[in-house]
Amino acid sequence: MEKIQYKEQSIENLYKIKGQIGSGTFYKVFEAEEIQEPHRKVALRVLDLAVFFLSNQGQYFLTLLREIKTFELKHPNIVENIDCFIDQNQLVSVFELATYGLDKLIESYKQDGVYMTNVQICQIMIHILMGLEYTHSKGTIHRDISADNILFCAEQGLYKLADFGVATFGTTVNYGGKHDYMAPEVKEQKHYNYKADIWSSSLSTNSFRSTQRDI
Repeated sequence: MEKIQYKEQSIENLYKIKGQIGSGTFYKVFEAEEIQEPHRKVALRVLDLAVFFLSNQGQYFLTLLREIKTFELKHPNIVENIDCFIDQNQLVSVFELATYGLDKLIESYKQDGVYMTNVQICQIMIHILMGLEYTHSKGTIHRDISADNILFCAEQGLYKLADFGVATFGTTVNYGGKHDYMAPEVKEQKHYNYKADIWSSSLSTNSFRSTQRDI
């Protein structure tokens, strides 16, 4: 992959902030709209670089580097990275705006005591496996397939993979992902490859069916 070149720009010159929709250890996520045409609605993840580097959290830095390396992945079933730039001491990543996360949908189903239909589950898995097929063809292993990293974009009618923060490249023995969704070889830190994502996908399918298990 080619090296990503960061440019300095101003959020206020490019986007109109609609409101905060999420947050993490070092960042906040905002819904926004482009000021210029085509006035797309997007998600802005704003990372405070000063706080980030002063924290001296090596694992978070590696997470950031891994995700940046996957920004060039372009597929209908992967959440698109539209832009990435520096605004003073902030790293701003611009993503397409999803309608909701699959984990939120499952939670609402659990509260209502209903189940997903087989048709819904098949549709989700077809979309995710198509995204994974492309990801793996580029030598990338996602390593964190679960409901909270699957987003739905209603405008396109597509489920998409998100959050490549623990992605790795090629064959590895490194431990990564959510323990409950890990393949046995990942837990045992043996050599593994893209097949670990397929295992995680199958476990995710089981979680779609359950209104009892916490996602």
